[in-house]
Amino acid sequence: MIPVVISTVLVVSYPFYNLIIDYFVFKEKVSSIQVVGLIIGFVSLLAFYHPNIAGNLNRIGLIYAGLAGFFISIYFSIGRYLRHYIGINTPSYVVPTYLSAAFFALIYNLIRNIDLLKYPIKSYIAFILLAVIPMMGGHTLMNYLLGKLKTSTITSIALAEPVGAGLLAYLLFGQVISINQAFLAIIVMMCIFGIVFAENKR
Repeated sequence: MIPVVISTVLVVSYPFYNLIIDYFVFKEKVSSIQVVGLIIGFVSLLAFYHPNIAGNLNRIGLIYAGLAGFFISIYFSIGRYLRHYIGINTPSYVVPTYLSAAFFALIYNLIRNIDLLKYPIKSYIAFILLAVIPMMGGHTLMNYLLGKLKTSTITSIALAEPVGAGLLAYLLFGQVISINQAFLAIIVMMCIFGIVFAENKR
């Protein structure tokens, strides 16, 4: 619906939401630099929805990606609460989490009558690699760190995702974004980096 770079930037904006949750729910301190970064970052995100600024992007695609970022922040905040404050260990947290995700994904596919056996072998290899590398590796690492660090700091790991995904989208699909879109994406990523950098300096 929308370019990969833009959708990924909107999705990985969850450190913005986590900063707000860390402040209001976990009562953690937020610096003035982080507040400035949060405001500029949110304004830049909203600019993607304005056709005169970011072009005529699919609104539904933008909303889907924006909601994904919000719900991921909720997911990580719940994880932080269970890992850091309740003390649940990593395996006890990730196993039921991943199993429930697999279960509901299966139910969704069955309701939609999606044939899970029709894909070529390359697709199944890609599915396995996605499960092993980014999920079991990166995602589980993030869940492990939730017991030790602030949510907004941990979720900043995803800063590299728009760059990698955007490069792959360009190389594989020839997907190019406008200068305005690239400018907004850079501002959002810089704001996320600024929020995390300010956190680590305190």
